[in-house]
Amino acid sequence: MMKKYFYILTILSVSLALIFANYSCKPEPEPVTPPVPSKPTLFPKKTVVEEGTGTWCGWCPRGAIGMNAMRAKYPNKFIGIAVHGRDTMQVANYINGLNFSGFPQAAIDRKTTSDPEAKTLDAIITKADTVSLFGIEFVSAQLNAANTQIDVTVQVTSGVDTVVNQRIALVIIENDVTGTTSAYDQANNYSGGGYGVMGGYENLPSPVPASQMVYQEVARGIYPSFNGVDGSVPESLTANTPVTYSYTITLPSNINNLAKIELIALLLENKAGGFKPWQIINATKTHLF
Repeated sequence: MMKKYFYILTILSVSLALIFANYSCKPEPEPVTPPVPSKPTLFPKKTVVEEGTGTWCGWCPRGAIGMNAMRAKYPNKFIGIAVHGRDTMQVANYINGLNFSGFPQAAIDRKTTSDPEAKTLDAIITKADTVSLFGIEFVSAQLNAANTQIDVTVQVTSGVDTVVNQRIALVIIENDVTGTTSAYDQANNYSGGGYGVMGGYENLPSPVPASQMVYQEVARGIYPSFNGVDGSVPESLTANTPVTYSYTITLPSNINNLAKIELIALLLENKAGGFKPWQIINATKTHLF
């Protein structure tokens, strides 16, 4: 009988040992934490307003007033370009590229158009995006010794790994532009105040003589073309890895004062719908001096 009990106890002891051994060899698996997707890098976004204007246009003073107001109110969010048409400050390929249906008129990032009146522009810029998945900045802008060319290098950075259809266009603008001939006289339908207050133009004659006119943000050229150039931005972009584009601008003869010019780099993307197929998704501006 004792042998039987001993035999049973031996079997139980072995069974329990195997059970505990098996348990110790297979610990409870630790919970697996799923990977957290990395957040894309975002870059400051500037809104570009390309204003169609002309000295012959009696309603265009409201565009000048509107653009001046936006430049003062949104110095870090707004880039203005006064694109003249049918006057002595015209840049033909620029105004033809915009192809406005009337003046004054403004292109907002080439996505939509608007009247350039101050309140209208203010409402648009207030609601505009302040960040972008794509950043653009100047790496260098060097004027040659002869003051005839600028060697420009621009850097584009994506916040994500992506495939894009983008281009870069470069713009020269000049501030404080004046002239001495009647070609710089500004037609002024607001003269006399019959159409209300318009930033002081209601107190000026029509036309406003050249001696009283100072033009701001005057487009002097767009390079290599209105729609930029294919290949200036690679199709494949890696997150947070800058790519560069270099171009030499031959300065146009219409610049009055080199110390007053600024360079603008437009990052364009081909999109369906909107005012123009190549739309501005970000931009940057720098002084040459």
